[in-house]
Amino acid sequence: RQFIKTAKELGIYVIVRPGPYICAEWEYGGLPAWLLKDKDMKVRSTYPPFLSSVSRFFDHLFQVLHPLQASNGGPIIAFQVENEYLSFQNDTNYLTTIYKMFQAKGLRELLFTSDGSNFVNTAVKMLPDKVLVAVNFMRNPKESLQTLRAAQPTKPLYVAEYWSGWFMHWKEEKKEFQSLPTFKESVATMLEMNASINFYMFHGKCLFTITYIILIGSVMVRYIPGL
Repeated sequence: RQFIKTAKELGIYVIVRPGPYICAEWEYGGLPAWLLKDKDMKVRSTYPPFLSSVSRFFDHLFQVLHPLQASNGGPIIAFQVENEYLSFQNDTNYLTTIYKMFQAKGLRELLFTSDGSNFVNTAVKMLPDKVLVAVNFMRNPKESLQTLRAAQPTKPLYVAEYWSGWFMHWKEEKKEFQSLPTFKESVATMLEMNASINFYMFHGKCLFTITYIILIGSVMVRYIPGL
């Protein structure tokens, strides 16, 4: 609450991504490990115990966020529905259920979802027309935005995540980062196409302790700090 209030004091608008799955290079995408006490748990699905837990979480979270919406004089202008869900599954019922929860629990600002450019056509078909489909990418901004525009020609272009590079792990060899000229050219292209951009990450971070896991395929290898 205080973080968002501080943003308002500084004249900064806020976009909230409440999940329930947020990824953010966080352990289990921010989902609590206790969900797995249920041996039949199916996260990010319409499995009733999962949705019940999500609903309770939203009840508490949205009670805090509701008065901070722009329509109530706050700085929050948009909420993201789930996160890159089509990279995980393509259950229309699940995404629609999360969208309806947002509405039923009093969120009135712009609702959007985000996926890679190879999924935007599917996302547009799956989601209600009121939901803006946004795109995430690191390269090929023109092609990605052209794909997005073709999928929803009457809506604004929004890059929910523009990656200037890729994350790495503690003591790991430096991963790929865009050169400054390439970065400037990509941003210029997006602006020329009248797209809104969210930089991921604008401010970096390091995740220590047991909050980050290296995966090889679907097998957990070890906990290690992510950069």
